[in-house]
Amino acid sequence: MTMNASSNQSRLDTTVKSELQPSLKFEVCIDTLMNGCVNAFVQLYTLSHRDPVCVDELAQTMFSVPDERLPWVQEALVAAELKRRKSDFRGVFEENLRLAQYFEECGDMAEAQNRHQISLQHCSESLDRTLEGDAHESIGHYFERRNK
Repeated sequence: MTMNASSNQSRLDTTVKSELQPSLKFEVCIDTLMNGCVNAFVQLYTLSHRDPVCVDELAQTMFSVPDERLPWVQEALVAAELKRRKSDFRGVFEENLRLAQYFEECGDMAEAQNRHQISLQHCSESLDRTLEGDAHESIGHYFERRNK
């Protein structure tokens, strides 16, 4: 092998290796599946692979979950699913509330509302009327902040 061919092969090897390294999105999604959390996987995959959403039409500001926040979102989704399996509906409510607050702070109101609605659904399934009332109050405050 000549020197030129050797350096070309070296660059090709480096390029192939860098292209084969999994992305953070891939890693957190697979890790979620490895934890046995299929619902959290579907939600995380949807959030991490969706097109950016417009959070301010006037300023044309777009939002997608940044890579540095994906592990935190994954942790919250997995925790919510595991707590639901243990019938810890208060914990499920708190995890979804954290996610809703994060998305609301980022301006992704559709996902914030979705998190509140998921929380309300799980709280309704719990048969704990106090907890269900807390979820109703939480979503009510959300709509008040949105002036709806």
